[in-house]
Amino acid sequence: MARHSVAAALTLVLALGAACAETGQRAEVITRPIGDAASTDVYRAGFRYIRDRYVRAVTVRDVALGGFKGLSTLDNQISVTAPANTVNVQHGTRRLVSIPAPHPQDHDGWARVTVSVIQASAGASDAIGRAGGEKIQQVILSSALASLDGFSRYVAPADARESRALRNGYGGIGITVQQVKGQLKVVSVMPGTPAETAGLRADDAIVRIAGKPIAGLELRDIVQQLRGPEGSRVILTVARAQVVQPLELTVVRRHIIPVAAIYRREGNIAYIQVTRFLQGTARQVERAVNEAKRELGRNLAGIILDLRDDPGGLLDQATAVSDLFLSEGRIVSTIGRHPESQQSYDASAGDIAAGIPMVILVNSRTASSSEIVAAALQDNRRAVVVGSNTYGKGTVQTVFTLPNDGELILTWSRFHAPSGYALEGLGVLPNLCTAKKGANAQQVIRSLAIADARTNQLFRQWRSTSTPNPARAKPLRANCAADPSDTARREIDLQVAKALLTEPALYQRALVVANGPQSAFRAKPDLADPEEQ
Repeated sequence: MARHSVAAALTLVLALGAACAETGQRAEVITRPIGDAASTDVYRAGFRYIRDRYVRAVTVRDVALGGFKGLSTLDNQISVTAPANTVNVQHGTRRLVSIPAPHPQDHDGWARVTVSVIQASAGASDAIGRAGGEKIQQVILSSALASLDGFSRYVAPADARESRALRNGYGGIGITVQQVKGQLKVVSVMPGTPAETAGLRADDAIVRIAGKPIAGLELRDIVQQLRGPEGSRVILTVARAQVVQPLELTVVRRHIIPVAAIYRREGNIAYIQVTRFLQGTARQVERAVNEAKRELGRNLAGIILDLRDDPGGLLDQATAVSDLFLSEGRIVSTIGRHPESQQSYDASAGDIAAGIPMVILVNSRTASSSEIVAAALQDNRRAVVVGSNTYGKGTVQTVFTLPNDGELILTWSRFHAPSGYALEGLGVLPNLCTAKKGANAQQVIRSLAIADARTNQLFRQWRSTSTPNPARAKPLRANCAADPSDTARREIDLQVAKALLTEPALYQRALVVANGPQSAFRAKPDLADPEEQ
């Protein structure tokens, strides 16, 4: 999951929304004394979860020591060292305390040591003493997880509630809003939502909520007022262009699933853009395909699934979207240290598109769950992938809610394409690469005519990478690396996709480029290799 600023998320979210506000709970966390029993519970739960579920074996000792480095971001005079069997805390040259070190895997003992380190530091440092419990949890847990990898992270309680809402839906009204010159403007109204039923329109300005003016309020506070339990009512006072008197609209809140799949017709081709893999994404893609079939009937020539800039999301939604278009075959395998992380996902019978040709558009910001879909449909010869190398995230994160209502997002497995290659650091190689600087759509399409043994060899090398290998991945990725500033590539991607879907011979040739004429791939490597654990 990509990281977004709270401000950016809120501009989007009201439509994307969140669960009911829990301001009382948040205030309680902020005002608790530094190092109380509740803080110990947070560290205890976090350390145990990391110890048991992280993708590779780590000691709680190393995780805790990594976390202590976060204190120096509040006061650079604080240092924590652990020679022999003690934990020493210093402020400058003054030693504050020496604490006996627990067993390296004692999560309870290291949680108590963490609280003792915080208390000693707060006693000597005004900056740490003033920081408050929630801020200290933020710096320690963030530093601890940063020592593991680039995708494991801590999310503070308020932002965690926003993230859960984005993933799972929320009690809300179904609009996107933005603050413009002091006004709260409705950017869009989601079809079929309470906002549409009540008569809200794009470009309306909301001036009062439940009779109270919103002028001067922060966007986060406004969003909290618009959210609420499903079935509850909210009265909005709305200013509308060319309407003299403000309107009063009563809106009944409902569970809102964020929009993640957008359909439009491109001639006799269905274009479906998938923006995130949230709860309900597969249902939205299925609805989009059904709408295209109703609209175009037998004239439906093909489907473009646009995964460019899609940062991913939920694994189950990636497998469900892939399964929509596959009637058999492997979708993805995940390999980690924890037994529950070792899974294989296979397609069930039935292809919603009944074999209609498909093109998937990807770029360097296609990541995580969207890479799973691209690899699954490519390896199973169900779609032609067009664009540039995908991001190469290749790892699965699991989300754990801590006692303070914050979240640990922890890497716990790696995923492998159906043909067996590890996507971490490598990504998906398109059948047709549009990343060559200066190349236009016609040149990209003509490259099919000269696809040769070198191209086939490149795909064989790509698919033989069964373990993450940065040194091997770098030269392979150089074959189709995009320039992010070259925005013209987006239109070229679309032109190539349309050409493939309107000329069956080109489409079949493009399938063969990646997979060969007979089968999608050869025997799969053993994913249970101990080196992968």
